[in-house]
Amino acid sequence: MNPPNQKRGGLLRIFDPLFLILCLFTVTFFVYRDFDIRMIFGFGALCMILGVHLLRRAALDRPPVLNPLQLSFLVLSLAVFLNFLRPDSRHDADSFSFIIAMIICCAFVAMSDAGEREAKWAMGICFAGAVFLAIFVQFFEANPWWFWNWFLMKLSYTAGAYLCYYVPKGYAVTLGGCTYTNYILYIGLAVCCGYLASGRKFDWKSIVAAAFGALFFCTILIVGRRGELLGAAICLVLLVLALCSKKQRRFLIVGGVIAAGAGFAAIVALLPWLKQFPSLVRYVMTVEQLLSGQDITSGRLELYAIAVNAFLKNPIFGIGFDQFHTLIPAEFLAIHGQDVEDVHCIYLQFLTETGIVGAPFLIAPLLYGYWLVCSQLTRLKKCTGELQTARMLCVSSFMLQSFLLILGIYDPNFQRVIFWCFYALAILMLLTSLKLEGHTPADPVSRFLERIIGFFAPFCRKVWGFAAGLFHRK
Repeated sequence: MNPPNQKRGGLLRIFDPLFLILCLFTVTFFVYRDFDIRMIFGFGALCMILGVHLLRRAALDRPPVLNPLQLSFLVLSLAVFLNFLRPDSRHDADSFSFIIAMIICCAFVAMSDAGEREAKWAMGICFAGAVFLAIFVQFFEANPWWFWNWFLMKLSYTAGAYLCYYVPKGYAVTLGGCTYTNYILYIGLAVCCGYLASGRKFDWKSIVAAAFGALFFCTILIVGRRGELLGAAICLVLLVLALCSKKQRRFLIVGGVIAAGAGFAAIVALLPWLKQFPSLVRYVMTVEQLLSGQDITSGRLELYAIAVNAFLKNPIFGIGFDQFHTLIPAEFLAIHGQDVEDVHCIYLQFLTETGIVGAPFLIAPLLYGYWLVCSQLTRLKKCTGELQTARMLCVSSFMLQSFLLILGIYDPNFQRVIFWCFYALAILMLLTSLKLEGHTPADPVSRFLERIIGFFAPFCRKVWGFAAGLFHRK
């Protein structure tokens, strides 16, 4: 082995933990909008890290090895990119940012090879980010004077205008926007659930994890976004049902339905008292609208109808990627805001914009990753006291994937740039968990993807051999 190359590889070892680096980037993503730092610097830094990491791999002759899960992420990214290249698709600055974020996150997933230690550090960063934002939201909820007279002056114009518009409407003071804050809080909740469900002995650390999980959930409630609160509640229910036995599941479903009915009746009876709390104003308003027969979907039903009509007119190839905004009537925008651009259902938007030709290539990879994590969760819940880190990562990935897929039913989360970071983290959690478990999926889809990898492997090895040879020539 060439000593200089070995030395170079050692110095550049700090670029190896791609999972950890992407976690750090995700939990600090708010700085670009809130403090007027250009996003290109952040993504540029990620590109530099990827480039150095790839050069280090070439110098050490250590090629990345794809597995079916990584290939499914690549298929999803390729499908988005090909639809983006269509002449009838949207090609503005936001669309280019979306594609750049997707390509970078795809590269992180393809080249990451995290071990147990790196995964624990990555989960710790996610947890720390959630703790920071929970304290931030709770502080300014209790001390609004500090926000209006001090913190507001520190923010960029865009972030300040956003909060000045939404805080009086019942939302909390957040960083990176209400949606971003809730996503980080939810990742913290997912990590806490993963720790509690990891099979470890119940001790004081478990009590701390449960307490912080409750803090994160309550903070999501305080933020005021109904969609993320509903999604978090559904995911917690799904996790409990997934971890219990069939007999327990029947009891919990019946008991849960009764408890939910009783809880809703209590909320209705206490509405006049609940109105006194500013952080609950939006939820009280939603219940009142529901009881009076008003639309509680903020116009989503009208958007769905527009999308269905557009799909029926263009069922094969759709209207073009990210072009739904051209169909929204001016009257709708005048009522619901000029920033509405999406269907608020990613699956319906896929069909509308890419048709029956493109939509399956967008939906199938998402469902494949979710099927794998559900399968692993079924296996690992039988391993009491074993594979604790793998189980923690599996539960965290299950929670995060469930959250993104459920929110996709009524929220345009896929259309946000930051979506790719959160989805990449969910896949990296699952990849590391499968690695620690030592399990190789053998289902028909995985075997088919393995054949694809095997078909292109010889060509990739030749390309890699040429690139690696450049570092070993005398």
